[in-house]
Amino acid sequence: MRNFRKPSVGLLKPLAFVFMTLSFLSSCDQSEHEGYSLTETKLHYRIHSLGDGEKRAEEGDVVLANIAIKDMHDSLLYSNAFGAYQSAYRLTPIKNGGLNEALSLLYEGDSASFIVEGKRLDLDGINGEKKYNGKYAKYKMDIRLNRLFDPEQQEEERDKSDWIQDMEMNEQILLNNFLKEKQISQEQLLDGIYYLQHQEGEGHQIEGWETVLVHYQASFVNGVMFDDTYIFKDPLEFELGKPDQVIEGFMIGLKQMKVGGQASFVIPSQKAFGEEGSSTGIVPPYTTVVYDVELVGIK
Repeated sequence: MRNFRKPSVGLLKPLAFVFMTLSFLSSCDQSEHEGYSLTETKLHYRIHSLGDGEKRAEEGDVVLANIAIKDMHDSLLYSNAFGAYQSAYRLTPIKNGGLNEALSLLYEGDSASFIVEGKRLDLDGINGEKKYNGKYAKYKMDIRLNRLFDPEQQEEERDKSDWIQDMEMNEQILLNNFLKEKQISQEQLLDGIYYLQHQEGEGHQIEGWETVLVHYQASFVNGVMFDDTYIFKDPLEFELGKPDQVIEGFMIGLKQMKVGGQASFVIPSQKAFGEEGSSTGIVPPYTTVVYDVELVGIK
């Protein structure tokens, strides 16, 4: 049977497209279920939408997909469409009219429905869902294939994952050493940052969405400074709460301060520049930063 796929615009002439379409239709049997076509292995399928992927899933690939399983009366048995995760499934050579074959017909972004004989429903590759195998005579499956990783991409993802874990671990080690050296306790942890007050201040406390005047010196936990407003004499002026003005941890610390106050913020990467680092490249990914801050005024 020929795989179903929309032609790339401009790559196929109209006559060739018509020929391919007719060839595809003639290679598939008519399904007894209205709106469905049938493969040689008796897998009923209906295409809803075609994605932009250029490679069809094949043996050895890992696919990330949203999958819904229903009985023939459309009662939902299982779905991950509303969760924060997708089902990961590694394709095998099996083409028996089950889930494996259904996925092997799809490209990234494709959505389709399938009707599967109960004895051919092979959900062993999806955590905890093999309990549905063979429970009913037939099932309906709605699938959207979101991502596809071939073996080479899988290796790249594993390397990336190992690198991220190493970076995160290294940051945590450096942060713990810094906290121990400076005798900073977990009691000073506030909404994901360590807030160290040096001088309380006697003026107005920030209430949010106010224009503030701030001096600061920014450094890494090894003491190397990477930013300093004092060298420009004029303090930094910005509207607190306005998106993309300052990092999240800086806002958290400032909201604790009064005019005239001085404090230090120890900000882990989750509340600072994250997994990408700063846009300037000065702050690397997964890097804790320290800000020594003076709240000069509020407008």
